[in-house]
Formats: sequence, structure tokens, C-alpha cells
Amino acid sequence: MKIYVNKEEFMQYVKLQNGALSIDGLESKVIPLQKVLYLIKPLLNINQITHHCSLDEKIWSIFCSPQIRRGSMDNLSSADVIQYRSKIAACIKKEEPIKMIFIAFPFKSYYNPLKTNRHLPDLGELYFLRRLLQINASVSLIYPPGLQWTILTEGRAYANIVGLSCSEVNDYQSSIASFVRIIGAENIIKLDDLARLFELVPDFEEKVVEQHDKLTKQYEQGGATSVSPEFEQILCTMRGSVDLRNDNVENLYHLITADSLVELPSHLLDSSQVISAQALAMALRYQAINQVKNIIGYSGQGLIRDNFSEHCYVSITSKPGRYAFNPLSVDSKFFPHHGVPLLVGKKNGYVRVVFLIDIVTRPQRYRAVYIENDHENKPFFYHQREVAKNRLSGFKGAWET
Repeated sequence: MKIYVNKEEFMQYVKLQNGALSIDGLESKVIPLQKVLYLIKPLLNINQITHHCSLDEKIWSIFCSPQIRRGSMDNLSSADVIQYRSKIAACIKKEEPIKMIFIAFPFKSYYNPLKTNRHLPDLGELYFLRRLLQINASVSLIYPPGLQWTILTEGRAYANIVGLSCSEVNDYQSSIASFVRIIGAENIIKLDDLARLFELVPDFEEKVVEQHDKLTKQYEQGGATSVSPEFEQILCTMRGSVDLRNDNVENLYHLITADSLVELPSHLLDSSQVISAQALAMALRYQAINQVKNIIGYSGQGLIRDNFSEHCYVSITSKPGRYAFNPLSVDSKFFPHHGVPLLVGKKNGYVRVVFLIDIVTRPQRYRAVYIENDHENKPFFYHQREVAKNRLSGFKGAWET
């Protein structure tokens, strides 16, 4: 992970309390949750939707709009587009909501105290769910049945990679379910469990172990690129997810910022190598699970397509052959579980996810906002006092002070 302060600033602002980053230097306020539950509005207006074409093509043009899609449409071949549009057309023929499915909502990355200090979902996850309603509202402008989203929550499937307990995963998932109820989306958003699909395959774990051994050999012989094109990024993400809560502040700075062993103080060389080994083990396990789930099944297209054959299988990360959408805003590189939510603007504002270290080291720019009756009693989001004009929404201004 990259941080944007020097060592002096880091040492000045970063204070750890029981393995979590202190936010004592920030102003704060407490509000009711209803204050940020604004009316759901479409992300497009009717004039921005392609006309003079078939209904499935119009709906596809909504998905392809820059306000909604993530990444480049070049990731999709003409055959991919035909498959998506045929599934949309099949739902239209039945006059049913268009079925969408994707994987999301694992757990908070609190093992790295610089990312977040929360264990439970916050405004990031809540606005992710609201984003699904906004996309649904956009489609409903021309197709009243709209969309039906199925989310395969991934917490239970991947918890053992980072050593997270089942109870913590359950608490996180229960909060996600409560958010769905709070925004009145039970008929539009359905929660399922990715681990449930794994359990349908009797020898799933054996296949994962076999694939893990294969990937390990590939890595030993050819490095990260021999495992997969995205493995280097996965490895980097896992390094930032290793448990660093017990390090002191100065060690934490060096372990996070050093790009190579040469830049590390000698007393941290062993610690860095342990972290790298842990990250590699986590990344290989994660990659093995993903590859197995994508190739097994009677169709050879993977567990999800086999079990949800009528659904448009989409993603929140750009990848070849899969349509991807922005789960928050075009301004957010990270996902809710990666960090903390920064609410920019008010009713016409947007959320982007940043690392907690970015907030703590600039206390004059941000305020911590708590929600009444929040079980965790930690900031539910942060807000920015002044912002530049947003390139897509045209928004300019700051959230209420």
C-alpha cells in the first residue's frame, strides 16, 4: 500500500491503541443514520439512454455508460456481449427482472491498522447497496421490472486465508443483511453465500489443494507472472492484509513504505521476510480457490455460471470476459472492505474509499461522523470539508458542517 506522508508526519500523527489507529485528533459529530439515507435516484436521465434500438440493447447501453461501468469495454469480446444481451432479452421476454449476480462483501481489512479500525460494515457497504438500487432505478426508466441482484458474499469462503473467526464473519454478514432491510431492498437484493456453492462439490478442498501445489511450483520456477497475469497485484494486496497490529509505529512505517529489503533497517529484515512469506501463502491459496471455482462444474464454465445459468455474471473488478461496474463511484479506486468511506458532498455527493492513515494525517481536512446506536461505536464515515468539481456528476461543494 502507498502512503502520502513522510516519516516525520507519520510519527507525529500515527498513534496505536490496542492495535488500532487512534483518531483522537479529529473533530467529530453524531447523527442519525436516516440523515444519509437520501432518496434513490437514477444515475442517468432518460435523455442519456440510447434510443431507436431493441430494449435489450437499450439496457445494455445503460450498463455501458461511464457513470456505471468500471474499466474498459474492451475487456469484453463480441461473443461476451452477445451472451449478456441474450440473458437480458430472455428476462425481458418473460417480463421478469433482469437477473444479475456477482461476488462481494468479504470482511474488513482491519488486520492492517492503517487501512481501517472497524470490524463491522459502514457507509461504504451501505452506499454500495444503494448503488445497486441506483442502477436498478436507471434500468427501470425504460424497463419497469428492473433488476434483481444476487450477491454471493465471500467472507466465509476466504476467512481461513487471513485467519478470521467464523463469528466475526457472521457479524459482518449480519450487518450487511440489516442494511438491505434498512434501505427496503429485500425484493431487489438477495444475499447468498459463495461458500455454500463450494460445499456442493464433495472434493472441492482436494481440488484446491491440488491447484495450490501446482501454482506453488509455477511460482517457484517462474515467479508471479507464471501464476497468472493478476497474481502480482493479488500478492501486493495480501501483503497489505497481513496482521500488523502488534508492530510499533516506527516499524510499521518502514514495513509499509519500503519497496525493497535494501531500504529496510537491518532489525526489520526478518520481519519483512516473514510478512512476504505469509502474503505469498495467502495469495496462492486465494488464487487456487478462484481458479478451481471458475473451471469445475458440468459445463466447464465454473460453479457460479452452472448454478445461476439465467443470471448475468458480472464483477466489481475489471477482468477479461466479465462486465464490471463501479460499486461506489467512479472516483473510488478501492472497495468498502479495503478502508474507510469518505463522503464528499451531501445529497448530490458521492463516496470514495480511502485508507484511515490518509484521514488521520490530515486532521484539518476531515471530520469523523458517528451514527447513533452503532454497535461498534467507531466512525461510520468521514467527510471532507472542501472538494473540487467532480468530473462526471458536476458536483461542487462539501457535506454539511
